[in-house]
Amino acid sequence: ALRWVAVLPTSILGSILAYLIGGLYMYINSGGYSWYTGSNVTGIVEISLFALQNGFTGAAFVATGWYVAPNYKKVVRIVLATVVSCICILSIPLSIIFNVDEWHMYLSVIATTVGAIYVAYNLDLAENT
Repeated sequence: ALRWVAVLPTSILGSILAYLIGGLYMYINSGGYSWYTGSNVTGIVEISLFALQNGFTGAAFVATGWYVAPNYKKVVRIVLATVVSCICILSIPLSIIFNVDEWHMYLSVIATTVGAIYVAYNLDLAENT
């Protein structure tokens, strides 16, 4: 029963950890330029790393929850990918309402959703082999 209780918290922790590791890698790669100048991500490398960082965040959310779940792993994958997708899609109108919409946010939503769905699908392939 404790493992079922731990599925969502570990998914959240796994996604936060993936986001932080991706942010650290992005900081190291750019030499901290956008961190200390406050400028937006503009280069193609920075945009690619930003998309990968968010894709790994969605993937880590699904993968850590799947790993912790004791059984019904297929259902857990689908539910976690759906939760991430719904949260991402819900963030779009909220950002428009609060006037925070930037292109970074849309890229983040797409990359996180794609990462979550990609991992959910590939974990299904891994289980069936």
